[in-house]
Amino acid sequence: VRNHEDIMALGARLSKDLYLATSGATSKQHGLNSAQQYEAAYNDTRGYYSGINSATMALLADMPEDIVKSRALHILETLPPTKNLTPTDYYFIEATRAECFLLLDNIENAVKSLRLAFEFDPLNYTAHATSLKQFRLIQRKKQSDMSWLEMFLPPRPAHFAGHIWNYDSPPSKPLYENMLVNISDAIQKNDIGYGFGALAAGADIVIAERLIQEGAELHVILPSGADSFVETSVRPFGGDWVPRFAACMKQATSTKIMDLSSQAKEEDLYLIAGNVAMGQAIIKGQQFDVEAAQVLILDDSVEDSMTSLHAAQWQ
Repeated sequence: VRNHEDIMALGARLSKDLYLATSGATSKQHGLNSAQQYEAAYNDTRGYYSGINSATMALLADMPEDIVKSRALHILETLPPTKNLTPTDYYFIEATRAECFLLLDNIENAVKSLRLAFEFDPLNYTAHATSLKQFRLIQRKKQSDMSWLEMFLPPRPAHFAGHIWNYDSPPSKPLYENMLVNISDAIQKNDIGYGFGALAAGADIVIAERLIQEGAELHVILPSGADSFVETSVRPFGGDWVPRFAACMKQATSTKIMDLSSQAKEEDLYLIAGNVAMGQAIIKGQQFDVEAAQVLILDDSVEDSMTSLHAAQWQ
């Protein structure tokens, strides 16, 4: 196939995957294959995607430094103008410019270009993660500092859970207020942007409310249908838990129901829902190339609770 960058670059991308999955001489050969295939695609199509990858793979495959830098300079000089482009197209051009600067050891301009890219397409976290993974490969190969990349990390996903408590016997006011501060601190300090969990009375709802308040997406995973869940895990605990549950559900970005069988035990459904919530957080973290977190309100004096089980499963 000729004159089609995506198809011509497919073999190069597969060779790159093999380079990353192997070691020693085998890995180096896959890296050389990838660099050559990307360069062939670039020579045929003049696409900057294949061009910048031919330069980066040349570095990773230990090709001479002058080849790496000449390819990076050429792409830098021939990148298309960014006027009147979609945010996504603008992102990839500026991210490519940043990668060129990185290959040329110009960290200052790499940071400037990457910041421009992120500012024009701020919510394209999957693309951000791909760029950052590429930049880490470059810096690791150069044995250079990677700490500056942390400022560009996407928000982290988190699984959340905690103990149910009766509205008539809540934690003391000082403990409750301290709990709210600690939850908000955890969300902010860990840059949590996505929360995955259930909405039982007590800790679940309290954490969910703080996630929403801090601007994070709430993804609700229930062990049974909403009406059934309310009657078993929300309404019996009194107070205003039911309207607070409803408010969280209304503001949730997504909802999953794990009601797999009318014969399933309630405890098994809760375990399944918890595992799915943890899995969703981990998958989101893998997608964004960041480490998923777990936010729990856990009373260590309560043995064999569902929350302590979630903590053990997470570890």
